[in-house]
Amino acid sequence: MAIDSLKAIRAGDSTQWIRVRGTDVSNPVLLLIQQGPGLPMINEARRFGRLLGLEQAFTVAYWDQRGCGRSLRRSKGRAGISLEQMVADTVSLLDFLRNRFGGKTYVAGFSFGATLGASAAAQRPDLVAALVAVGMDIDGAAAGNGAYDFALAAARQRGSRRATRQLEAIGPPPHLKPKEFATRVRWATNFGGVTTSETYATLARGTGRQPGPLTRLFARGRPADRPRYQRDTGRAAARARHHGPSPHRAPPGSTRRHGARPP
Repeated sequence: MAIDSLKAIRAGDSTQWIRVRGTDVSNPVLLLIQQGPGLPMINEARRFGRLLGLEQAFTVAYWDQRGCGRSLRRSKGRAGISLEQMVADTVSLLDFLRNRFGGKTYVAGFSFGATLGASAAAQRPDLVAALVAVGMDIDGAAAGNGAYDFALAAARQRGSRRATRQLEAIGPPPHLKPKEFATRVRWATNFGGVTTSETYATLARGTGRQPGPLTRLFARGRPADRPRYQRDTGRAAARARHHGPSPHRAPPGSTRRHGARPP
């Protein structure tokens, strides 16, 4: 990488962090705005670079928003975070990127991140070259009701007494308290409402088993582009990690012919 750096910036009254990666400083800048609120993006950099190769065409900025990830480390508290404040943070970051690299920034936002990107672009179109908005919040009340109904129905269907008890305790939206909101988001995510086979914990840590919405958006058709032997090798490695080595494979130093059945 010609560029791979962590940078602290001031946005409003807080210090926030970005990681900038790219192979050519002359490439246009792409800002990725994570879904959330509360989900980091910097920890996705290596995985996205490996799976998508965005850095070949863009100088990519991965941003940990106010109140999450690396930007939470020196935070004085999470109180006072609002949509207006986070949109202002987005504008500040776009302004920083223009001053640092020159020119307008391409923006890709996901869910809540798409809302931030669209709002910032509406305020400062002079800073945005193009906007890709995926799953943007159009009707927040309807989205909250849908997420709650989905989580509660899934909890009851799966017989999860803990999830059912917690969801029934908070009741239907609006969920204005952080604990209520976190309960709804956690169970909706754990039951596959964000990404199939993921949990809130794996998404928050960036250790997911399946590609997330960003990966799927940019990598459609990508698995078919990989040589078959690479895909088969990956599957074999996954099976070995889960089940242990094959009982039919000769141990190191053995003279038994590979693939022969044991007596």
